[in-house]
Amino acid sequence: MAANRTGALMVMACAATIVGCSGSSDSTDTSAPMSAKINGVAWAAIGQPAFTYSANALSVAAFDLTYTITFSITGITAPGTYSIGTQPVVLFIVSKAPSSGWNTFGAGATGTLTVTTFTATHVAGTFSFSAVPQNGTTGAMVVTQGAFDITK
Repeated sequence: MAANRTGALMVMACAATIVGCSGSSDSTDTSAPMSAKINGVAWAAIGQPAFTYSANALSVAAFDLTYTITFSITGITAPGTYSIGTQPVVLFIVSKAPSSGWNTFGAGATGTLTVTTFTATHVAGTFSFSAVPQNGTTGAMVVTQGAFDITK
């Protein structure tokens, strides 16, 4: 499992680098290719989120002017519902410029990722999770009503 977690972290770091983040927004555009509620406030991706799939690892990253949401799942080969803390390994990261961050790596993190469409050029599904603060960050991070429908 340690190798899967390390691989997932590497994929997520790459995806976060591709996407980036900055600024602030209270977007409520639910027609966006990726959207959610972050601590009860509507969030929607700006533009097309990035996704990669390689060696049974799926990574998705999207941002608005306030937050970047990145998730990764290693060991995925088909649509399904996957929970944090089980196999395949599911990890979420939320970043807020310039230095805040939350993740689902530690104790207390919960959540699920449901993948409904899964091809080399199209992924879709839903997600919700509760993340723990990273070093230097305080406060809870609860993401609900997450949805994505991304085509390359």
